[in-house]
Amino acid sequence: MDSQLSTLWLSTLWLSTLWLSTLWLSTLWLFALGSSMSQRRRILDKQDVKIVQVHVIEWDESVQVKSWTGLERKEYEDWCKEGTMPAFPGQPAQEQDSLDVMTKAVILAVMDETGKPLFERSDLQALKSKNAAAMLRLFVEIGKLNGISDADVAELRAESQKRILSSGCKMDSQLSTLWL
Repeated sequence: MDSQLSTLWLSTLWLSTLWLSTLWLSTLWLFALGSSMSQRRRILDKQDVKIVQVHVIEWDESVQVKSWTGLERKEYEDWCKEGTMPAFPGQPAQEQDSLDVMTKAVILAVMDETGKPLFERSDLQALKSKNAAAMLRLFVEIGKLNGISDADVAELRAESQKRILSSGCKMDSQLSTLWL
């Protein structure tokens, strides 16, 4: 009888140890899973869009410039790659220049005090006639926030030119060398 009790006791001890080990490993696994899930959740929940205030001396106004999300950056690049197509067949297409690239960035990145876009796409031509120093100051800030490099601007210009040429439009030779 003592040997049966001893065997039963050892079996119980062994099962208890096994159960505790399993519980301990499960807890570690859940902790590890929970930790990576919480990191994932922290990253996804993080408000990582930056907004900076820029004073435009020439306008005697301060505006907000925001960093873009990935989708907003794609919208900007797609818009810049569109180029300017001719109004009538047979007319030369106008190549997009750096003024277009800069002005489009201003339209998409400058916000009013409520966080809504200050300008609309339809303001493109009107903004092109604004003070160059003011537009450049905004574009430089937009470039810092959104990682727009000189190489990016050159690539957008080249994509615009390719699109115009592939559409069968003639390109004005003077405009093809224009790049402010």
